[in-house]
Amino acid sequence: MSATSSAWASDDELTDVVVIGAGFCGLAAGAALAAEPASRGKVRILEKGDTVGHFWHGGHEQLSLHSPHHKLPHDGGLSHEYPMFKTKAEVREYLDRYATAHGLQDSLRFGQTVTAVEHRPADAAHPWRVQTERGAYRARRVVVATGLNREPHVPAFEGADAYTGDLRHSWHVRDCRSYGGKRVLVVGSGNSAAELTVALHEAGAASVDLLVDGPRHFVSRATMARVFSLFPLLGLSTDSMIHDLHRCTFGAAAVGEAGVAQRDAAAEASGWHGFQQGQDAFIRFLSADLTAHGIRTPPPYPSERHDALARIPVYDVDDVPAADGTPRRDGVVGLVRRGAVRVLRGRLERFTATGVVVGASSGGGGGGGGGGGGEAVESAYDAVVLGTGFKHGLLDFLRDCCEGGDGGGGGGGGGGVAPPLLRCETDARGVVQCTPHIDSRSRSKVVSSIYLVGLDQFRSTLSVGPILGYRGYDVGAEIASELYGTPQTRPFPSLPDNEQAASSLIEISPRRVAGVLCAGIVLGALGSSLRGRRAVGPARKAVRGFG
Repeated sequence: MSATSSAWASDDELTDVVVIGAGFCGLAAGAALAAEPASRGKVRILEKGDTVGHFWHGGHEQLSLHSPHHKLPHDGGLSHEYPMFKTKAEVREYLDRYATAHGLQDSLRFGQTVTAVEHRPADAAHPWRVQTERGAYRARRVVVATGLNREPHVPAFEGADAYTGDLRHSWHVRDCRSYGGKRVLVVGSGNSAAELTVALHEAGAASVDLLVDGPRHFVSRATMARVFSLFPLLGLSTDSMIHDLHRCTFGAAAVGEAGVAQRDAAAEASGWHGFQQGQDAFIRFLSADLTAHGIRTPPPYPSERHDALARIPVYDVDDVPAADGTPRRDGVVGLVRRGAVRVLRGRLERFTATGVVVGASSGGGGGGGGGGGGEAVESAYDAVVLGTGFKHGLLDFLRDCCEGGDGGGGGGGGGGVAPPLLRCETDARGVVQCTPHIDSRSRSKVVSSIYLVGLDQFRSTLSVGPILGYRGYDVGAEIASELYGTPQTRPFPSLPDNEQAASSLIEISPRRVAGVLCAGIVLGALGSSLRGRRAVGPARKAVRGFG
């Protein structure tokens, strides 16, 4: 953390806490702080957009969440007014109503793009300075709640400037009807790419090709919905599952009645192995077989290549109406199977004036499909949409807080403090990957007065989206306790009183979590056709509770 050469202006606004981001994590942290009367007027929640949940104004209008019951703690039952998988419009509305319910209007500051976060230990009262395009704030605590998906990731492709067609990231596609009659290539096979592929087909694109590099799991969201709808019949509560997942610890410490205790490294490795094995079995249980169309599933866990190839599965949107309100006949799996969408195997090598050149796949499940997997193939397209994912973009404002030259800050130059907040490394593709030094409670291990929430770097193909708000709320409560002496009577302030029993505070077995989900999947599949998917194997024993 370096104090840059710029002077700290005397007109900076002084406050106790600055929360960067008004999404799920940021609003939850703000709600916890607002519950403490002493914080009134002393918290600022900065949002670069003009509304809460500004991120959810991006993407096409049919976009929706791919995690069920994505909610916030202590919402007063508000989440029950929304479907299991919220659309982006419903997400915006839900966040706005949550902010209103917790009285966050006075704390929110819109149009505040953060450009730098600086730390000056010598200023004991307000050691942090958060610079925005409109001014600066000095604070006692900082919460970074901008998330893993803050910015669209746009790779640098050779020849992109010479391409004469329409080229944009999936997040910048608004009305798919503008692609009517066009030949479209969608690059990528994640949730954004798959959902957009369906929307483009329904909007009347002349053709839609999906460029896939590497293996991927495709899972029916309709089946997932049936699974979760059956949980009450099994005596299971979806809310309780979310709470238990929030308590689950995959880092270097487990939380119990005695507080935070360090675990043995071997035990940690064993627990992580069990979690990966359980979640891999769960996803493989449901994964659609698209091998004949050029998409193979990742290798089973454990394997040498699993970690390199295991990616978040696609939750196929086969459970929502089409744009015209009619029942959707197919998701991307159905479109691929009946040839309405063509799969290309390989990687985008470069652009030409009228299209792209696709080269061989980088490995992991070739075969089948039309194109790719061999010599480079040139194809013409009227439009190319990049479903190439997102990045957290922390270097935009923590650039002087990174480790090593790859991050662009190298410790901050003059007067930098080591070790810095971020560890930056360049991966095999030449992309800089930065991870924060944080503990299991999202607190920096370097400077204890800053938190980076929703940036936990554990690999999981199970969705952790629903628990992010709970982590944000607990961060806010922890800060309130430290700054204002609020007694911490509950280990997890984000959870309701009936979820605070001592017996539930032990570390949860990830294997049990996966076991319950697998059992629910089998029951959800009984009596249904699974829409042509593979037959389901024997059921695993259902476990009631996770303690």
